[in-house]
Amino acid sequence: MPKYFHAFNLINGKIGPQRFTRLLQYFKNDLSAAWSASDQELSNAGIEPKIIETINQFRPKIDPDIEYKKLLKQKISVLTILDSNYPPLLKEISNPPSILYFRGNIKPEDNFSIAIVGSRHCSPYGKSVTQKFTSQLVQNGLTIISGLAYGVDKIAHQSALENNGRTIAVLGSGIADQDIRQTDHQLVEKIIDNRGAVISEYPPGIPPLAYHFPYRNRIISGLSRGVLVIEATRKSGSLITANLAIEQNREVFAIPGSIFSPTSEGTNHLIKNSTAKLVENVQDILEELNISNIPQKINIRQKIKITPDEQHLLSIIPSEPTHLDEIIAKSKMESDQVLALLTILELKGIIKNIEDDLYTKL
Repeated sequence: MPKYFHAFNLINGKIGPQRFTRLLQYFKNDLSAAWSASDQELSNAGIEPKIIETINQFRPKIDPDIEYKKLLKQKISVLTILDSNYPPLLKEISNPPSILYFRGNIKPEDNFSIAIVGSRHCSPYGKSVTQKFTSQLVQNGLTIISGLAYGVDKIAHQSALENNGRTIAVLGSGIADQDIRQTDHQLVEKIIDNRGAVISEYPPGIPPLAYHFPYRNRIISGLSRGVLVIEATRKSGSLITANLAIEQNREVFAIPGSIFSPTSEGTNHLIKNSTAKLVENVQDILEELNISNIPQKINIRQKIKITPDEQHLLSIIPSEPTHLDEIIAKSKMESDQVLALLTILELKGIIKNIEDDLYTKL
């Protein structure tokens, strides 16, 4: 099945998350049937005439088996929206990527992640703050998500590695060797070698075009429980990530800076408008996210056996508080069964009933 996700993703960038969703719904998750479908069937699935023309132009030139083998030769793995190990936080957003390419390892503990973003031209203050917060966050068991850009992003990745932490770099291009800037190769190899990951929704050979980065940013925030903005100008891409995080019901944190510094205008603006929470230390973040003892929680969860029904229920409970009625509706199970499963999951320490039938993942 992954080979057909990849094949459709090679069609000139025309099959994005929304069209993938239409194909999956109409063909009942069978993309092999969609790949060989007639024009009429594709039209019935909701694919527009011009896109069908593009599919017909590209389909004879693409052999799904050959193209997938090319990925394997480049040591690139694929995750699809149908896979059980697809990042659960990312699946919660409104337009999750239907396919993710990655090198390295994506692990269950990455569910405890925070994004660190900021200026490409950070000040010595911004560098020092990034190093301090990153080191303390990874020491508390959090995975660091960022975009491998110059400045704050790269410092965050490097600091995570220096402190034996996990880090994931999200790119706005392909992730094959030839797609990565020469100056980034060494850092990418270190991330992969230290069991982190480099990921993208774009197939190999796709360059880092400017319009890719807002889409890339939604993945950075979507993979994370919160976004920490270290330094940013008023027109910084980091503010786009912050706004996407808000749309995704993620927490946004910002480091205050000097009123005389252009790279603090964006962060100070976020704080002034109550878009972001002012943080002075790592404890501010941990308390706001209501997470602590992450390494212990990960160890406990790895030892706990989860039944298929329990896993199904977990997959539809987002990280923010969700009412029982919504969980029952999404589960398509009987209410008594859902209540019993929720009780078991709470006893296992995986979810919590906060109040008034509101449940959240721990």
